[in-house]
Amino acid sequence: MKTGLRNVSLLDGTSRLRVPTCRGAHSFADVMPPIANLAVCCLLEMMACLSLCGCGPSTENNPFSQELTDKSGTNRLALLYVPVGFRIGREGHYEFHSLVLNTKVGSKWMKRLSISRTAFQAGTSRRRWVSEIASFDAGTGIAIIKVAEADAPMNAASISYAYSWREWNLFSNEEVRLLRICEDPLERY
Repeated sequence: MKTGLRNVSLLDGTSRLRVPTCRGAHSFADVMPPIANLAVCCLLEMMACLSLCGCGPSTENNPFSQELTDKSGTNRLALLYVPVGFRIGREGHYEFHSLVLNTKVGSKWMKRLSISRTAFQAGTSRRRWVSEIASFDAGTGIAIIKVAEADAPMNAASISYAYSWREWNLFSNEEVRLLRICEDPLERY
């Protein structure tokens, strides 16, 4: 019996998870101790929930995600970050996932639009992401967001990031205008 590790593709198309494999084995139980088998089963169930139940990144217990609701209480803009790699509680590495505008119809929240990390990155060779939301107008689709953007293309040997407040059109996913460059990444609007 030959054992090893193999990559498993995640929902976003990446392959960061490595699981034990065994040629000639009939199941994970053949190559893993019971406690490890239980951990893999729990992980697989969680991944199934994400893909089948419509679950997604949550702002709960996540230090970087953020939600704003407009004055009418019927529109909500969420900045979603997802944990990457191993973490314990809130500790660990998080990456920008998406900006999602939801509208309340009756008693249910319905997704009106979503700007994924890939869509937000489109049109530039420099890495960028949304780091904060200051405000938004659901009628016009204009939001005030803080953007982190690299000073060089993604494949450059050295990269620094500058933070700036920008007016952003959520409907067309494009910058309306640069409001100001931040002196500090934690600068508030």
